Amino acid sequence: MAILTEIDSKPLFSKLREALDYGKKQGIEGYHLHKYNIGPNRYRTGYMAGETHEHISNRNLPSTASRSSGGGY
Repeated sequence: MAILTEIDSKPLFSKLREALDYGKKQGIEGYHLHKYNIGPNRYRTGYMAGETHEHISNRNLPSTASRSSGGGY
């Protein structure tokens, strides 16, 4: 699993399939996108489980990475 970072303690994955698989294990459907800051004026798109960020933020899910937030939005 390639986790780019965590946003609000939720994993942001590099591949859609990873986000969907994680969501399925947690009983969450769908996915949404975040842009992750990788440098000055450089961003990478990542995938997060749940139809919206609010949807996954309202769940008490286990943390999967120990990285700090990379400024995703």
